[in-house]
Amino acid sequence: MKIYRQGDVVLKEINDMPDNLTKAKHNILAFGEVTGHKHQLLSQQIVVLEDKASQKYVQLKQKTILQHEEHKALEIDIGNYQVIIEREFNPFEEEIRQVMD
Repeated sequence: MKIYRQGDVVLKEINDMPDNLTKAKHNILAFGEVTGHKHQLLSQQIVVLEDKASQKYVQLKQKTILQHEEHKALEIDIGNYQVIIEREFNPFEEEIRQVMD
């Protein structure tokens, strides 16, 4: 199993895609809430899918670059991946939230 990490975005290789996925509107995996930057896949040979809860999955049919303005570009191998956005726990506010990029 391959795992790629770029900042707060993790791509975890999976064997099979879940059922009932729909095609996402774009190939951006995450937007930076603070900087306005984005984690984006740079290829025409990809399919970004999501479930009803907006959990994203990616099918890569060729090696693809994951780009972000503040991180080193990553080359991602062919395969199926679940997109995980890291979360953090704030013990003072007793709150779990997505990591802000």
